[in-house]
Amino acid sequence: MPLDPALQYPDRTHPAEGEMREIADGIYWLRFPLPFALNHVHAWLLRDGDSWCLVDCGIGGERMRDLWARLIEQHLDGKPITRLLVTHYHPDHVGSASIIDDLQQPLLVMNETEWLYTRMFALD
Repeated sequence: MPLDPALQYPDRTHPAEGEMREIADGIYWLRFPLPFALNHVHAWLLRDGDSWCLVDCGIGGERMRDLWARLIEQHLDGKPITRLLVTHYHPDHVGSASIIDDLQQPLLVMNETEWLYTRMFALD
């Protein structure tokens, strides 16, 4: 699908799997794979002083665990992710939360209703 010429895109290409792309000072765009027709999801890392705030985190699974471990080791300059802000309960936005928690132990920031939906679907 062609890009809408009325919109201003920060970059005409998307980041590669596991790559961080700075699109503004301290704002990084990440793109993670999905195992179905919608084949990717976006996440964002925000520089937050001596740490990072992560907005959404991708779907769970071993492939994502490997991607996150590599990204943390190679691209975060030794700074921890101290906050994980999840926008909504869809598995492609919250699915790696436990992976991030295992690797970095950030504070999870999520609206209560979305958290309850996440728990409900995880237990279903």
